[in-house]
Amino acid sequence: MNKIAIAAELLKERASKTIDATAYCVEVEKDQEGNATRIILYEDEERRGITDGTFYHMEDVVAICHPLHLNFWISAIVEDGVATFEVNIY
Repeated sequence: MNKIAIAAELLKERASKTIDATAYCVEVEKDQEGNATRIILYEDEERRGITDGTFYHMEDVVAICHPLHLNFWISAIVEDGVATFEVNIY
């Protein structure tokens, strides 16, 4: 298991413990050999519904990524006047 896969498992565990209003999903992208290459966090629309698109758990991202020497960036996405977020970890 590479460090991206480890981070993904830790983030999935933390995501499962969030309240509905701040819920997020964890998606893992893999290469052709099945190795985790990138993690994408995005809002869990089923649990959150339409929200302000704020990501409330950056402290979790920092706490998990920093010791594993992973990089991350967050972006805001606005479609039809609705703002959402996407956190990319690599």
